[in-house]
Amino acid sequence: MHAYLLTERFVHECAGNQQFRGRFNLNRAHTLLNDSWNAERLLLGDGADYWRSLDGRGLGGEVHPTEHNWVDYDSLGHIVLCVLKDIPDWREYALANHSDDVQRIAACGSWAAREILGTAQDAQLPRLPDTESAKRFFDGDVALFTALRDAYWNRKPKT
Repeated sequence: MHAYLLTERFVHECAGNQQFRGRFNLNRAHTLLNDSWNAERLLLGDGADYWRSLDGRGLGGEVHPTEHNWVDYDSLGHIVLCVLKDIPDWREYALANHSDDVQRIAACGSWAAREILGTAQDAQLPRLPDTESAKRFFDGDVALFTALRDAYWNRKPKT
């Protein structure tokens, strides 16, 4: 629900008073996204303080943080494939006409894409190249993508 409300607020900020008249300000959206990404990068740093903060909450490892998935995981693609995978005609259509997309979504970690492709869930798939992930998720900014990804993956093993 929180993501829905944030998305609604973002769209409203980019549409001004013309929200339902198709006047979405793409330049404003691009600026707001870049500002948000750069603020996250600044606050996150190398990720060490972030992970110490989570460990300091005393949850004893009960919570599996998913923030790193926000950086290089195609949630929308995964959700669509979750719906399509159980409808044979659509499943076959996706494979026949969008096989490359299904492969890319699988490379991002989608179990639904793996199921459609007939790939074992524990099979190691190569990750997308940084340039492709940056293009898909961060408007081609490789430095921003790698900084956020590396910070979120910078969790030190517990001693």
